[in-house]
Amino acid sequence: MRRINNIKMLLFYRPILNIARLNFHIYLVLLVVITSCSGLIKVTPPFTSVNKDNVFENDATASSVLTNLYANLSSANISANGSISSLFLYSGLAADELKLFALDNSQYNTFYYNTLNENSETGFWSSSYSTIYSANMAIDGLTTSTKITSGVKQQLLGEAKFIRAFCYFYLVNLFGDVPLVTDTDPLKNATLSRSSIELVYSQIYNDLEDAKKLLSEDFRGANVLVGTSERVRPTKWAASALLARAYLYRGNYELSEKEANEVLQMSSLFSIDSLNAVFLKNSNECIWQLQTVSNSNGNTGEGNFFILPSTGPNTSTYPVYLSKFLINSFEENDQRKSHWIDSIMLADSSATYYYAYKYKSGALTPPNTYTEYEMVLRLGEQYLIRSEARAQLGNIAGAKEDLNVIRKRAGLGETVAENKDQLISAILHERQVELFTEWGHRWFDLKRTKTIDDVMNIVALDKGTTWSSNWALWPLYLPDISADHNLVQNEGY
Repeated sequence: MRRINNIKMLLFYRPILNIARLNFHIYLVLLVVITSCSGLIKVTPPFTSVNKDNVFENDATASSVLTNLYANLSSANISANGSISSLFLYSGLAADELKLFALDNSQYNTFYYNTLNENSETGFWSSSYSTIYSANMAIDGLTTSTKITSGVKQQLLGEAKFIRAFCYFYLVNLFGDVPLVTDTDPLKNATLSRSSIELVYSQIYNDLEDAKKLLSEDFRGANVLVGTSERVRPTKWAASALLARAYLYRGNYELSEKEANEVLQMSSLFSIDSLNAVFLKNSNECIWQLQTVSNSNGNTGEGNFFILPSTGPNTSTYPVYLSKFLINSFEENDQRKSHWIDSIMLADSSATYYYAYKYKSGALTPPNTYTEYEMVLRLGEQYLIRSEARAQLGNIAGAKEDLNVIRKRAGLGETVAENKDQLISAILHERQVELFTEWGHRWFDLKRTKTIDDVMNIVALDKGTTWSSNWALWPLYLPDISADHNLVQNEGY
């Protein structure tokens, strides 16, 4: 950092700076030799020195760049270190899903009490832009390469555009207006201001529409020309699924219904699975999962953090349990409560703690016996997306039909909602009990439906604090603002 401290423009954000400072061939060698995602990549570097000029002139090394991005997301999920793949924990704490056991734990209590500030390095901003930078690098390299097999280039370009859109979706929903970085020029990127939410969403739409045209309709493995049963590389249907969600969030209900419908019609690939099978690796409901990276902790971060031992929660390894707000939201006889939630009563019967049990394999699972991958996109959400879009468009019968698919799987009767307002309320309730502790869905639903103040004013009292509507957006880290004079802080921080 000291070497360039007189060039303020190069300090836009630390991920780009760190990559720029590295000898680039060393960075790409590290990408190539990653072998932890065994179903994705088994590559031996073909060069003694891999650099920016030759990495995109070979199918295997080009593929490894994208594989590394998925591996990083998977690793972050296991460790819950502030990447978007650990939103299951941090957004659950911020909202009304999780209760924090150790209230003095500084790693978690700023989220729980919603007391993040400009000195809070959450990691969500920096890790997302690091991934975006790598995606931009891949798009540039793939576009100009003349050596990569045509089919490989097409698939990888689709993956790079998909993952860029994926990151921007989470950035814009966590922080609001964000800088729109679409190339790898550090001088240009260093002084970017924040782009409007609408402009960022426009980029998301464009990237995903491109990805739909480029990505395969079936699942591909390490050699992206060959099909596989592993559902760990994005397909055309993953792009449609994310588009359906993005359009729903911005109120474009016609296009949201259209995209969800395209996914739901693919019955040869996807179907609603049993409650106990949904989160297994390569389940029928899976549209896209993150393959578990080899580690000694277990299958997923959700299993690591949520499944409590007989001694209950503690201050370090098991810091959270489910809140009463979530537990009490289930209808009587809802089988999700018995299949996706479990509990532990302490030996002295002094307390009972409920925990999320969507993922059945906890931290004690021996390494390399993976039965579960982290679910990123699944069919259940698409039914709820189409149901909400249809309700907003006045298609009451169609909206009820989709909602009842999810209710039937949960062992519940058909919805009693009869009009648009009743249906929207019923759908949002169903999202709460269907998608809990998954990828920030509850936190984002509260914000997009403008119900966050009503809910969090009550939840904050239970947490022993107060709520401010400014906290719906998380703050930018002060060093990032200091490095770029065009960045401004979110209101209220």
